[in-house]
Amino acid sequence: METTEIAPTAQSKLPKVATGDWISSLPDELLSHILSFLPTKYAVGTSCLSRRWKDLWTGLYELDLDNRDTVLGNTANRDEILQRRDLEFRRFVDRVLREHQDLNSLRRFRLHFAAPNSKVSPNFLMRLRLAPDESQLEEMDVSFEVNHFCIPCLPDTLYSLNRLEILKLNSVALESTTKGSVLLPSLNMLQLLRVGIKDCESLSSLISGCPVLETLHLENCYYSNRKEGDELIASLPYLKNLTVIDKGVLGTRLCSFIIEAPCLEQLYLDHFPEFEFQDSSRPMPCLHSVHIDVGHSGISERGLIRFLAHVSNAKEIHLSPQILVISIVP
Repeated sequence: METTEIAPTAQSKLPKVATGDWISSLPDELLSHILSFLPTKYAVGTSCLSRRWKDLWTGLYELDLDNRDTVLGNTANRDEILQRRDLEFRRFVDRVLREHQDLNSLRRFRLHFAAPNSKVSPNFLMRLRLAPDESQLEEMDVSFEVNHFCIPCLPDTLYSLNRLEILKLNSVALESTTKGSVLLPSLNMLQLLRVGIKDCESLSSLISGCPVLETLHLENCYYSNRKEGDELIASLPYLKNLTVIDKGVLGTRLCSFIIEAPCLEQLYLDHFPEFEFQDSSRPMPCLHSVHIDVGHSGISERGLIRFLAHVSNAKEIHLSPQILVISIVP
C-alpha cells in the first residue's frame, strides 16, 4: 500500500517556541523597537511580565512622557488627586532617566507636563545629560503648562547636540543661552512657544547657532531683561518658513527684527514688532505667502509701508483690517 507524503505545514516549520511565548524569543533590539510605539509608561509596565522583559524598556530609542492621560472625573478631592498624580509623574520621569541604559542612544524625546496650579517642581530634565558628539537625538519636544513664575530651565548640553533636527519648546526658560554657547548644526526646525529668554543677545545666539534652519516659529516669547534699542540681527540663508506671533501676553515683548533670508517662502507675522529685511532693495524670488496682522504692535506707518513694498512680489498676501485702514488714510 502506497503512503502519501504530507507536506509539512507552516505551523510545523516554526520553532517549538512558536507554540508558547514566541514574542519573548525575539532579539532585544526588535522588542525595544516594538515598545517604542507605546507611551513610555506602558512600555515600562511590560517589565512586570517576566524576567525576560524586566529591563527591555531601558533600551528604548524613543521616550514619550505625558501626565495628561490620567482620567480624574468629578471628584470632591480633585486637587489632592492632581497633586498626587503630578508627584508620581515626577518620580516616574526621574526613574526613567535614571535607569535608561544609554540616554545618548535616544532618537526622539517628548515630555509634556500639564499642571498650572501644581506645587510639584517642573525641573524634570536635570538628569537628561547628553554628550554633543555621542547623542543620537533627532527630535525633542518639551512642553510645560505650569505657573508662569516657576518655568523650568534646560540643561546646557541641549544647546550643542550635533544630530538634533527638530526642537519644540513650550513654557521653558532659556536663561543660560549666552553668546557663542549654542551650536545645533543639524537643526532645521525651531519652535518656541511662551519661552522666557534672558535678552535679545541670547535669542540672537540661539538662532545664529542653527546655520541650516528652515522653519522658525516664535510665539508669545518674552524677555526678562530687555534693553532699549535692542535689535535681533540674523542671517538665515536656508530659512523657508518664518512665524512671529508677539502679543505681549506674558510681559516684555520681543525686540525689533532685522533678518537676511533669501530663500524665504512663507511669512506669518501677528502683532509683530518692527521688522525688516537686510538690504531691502534685494528681491525675494521665493516668497509665496505673506500674512500680516499688526494688532497693537505700535509699528510706525513709514516702516509698515516700506515693509509691505518689500514683500509685494508674494503670490498670496493676507492683511489685517488695521493695515487696510492705514493704507487708505491720505
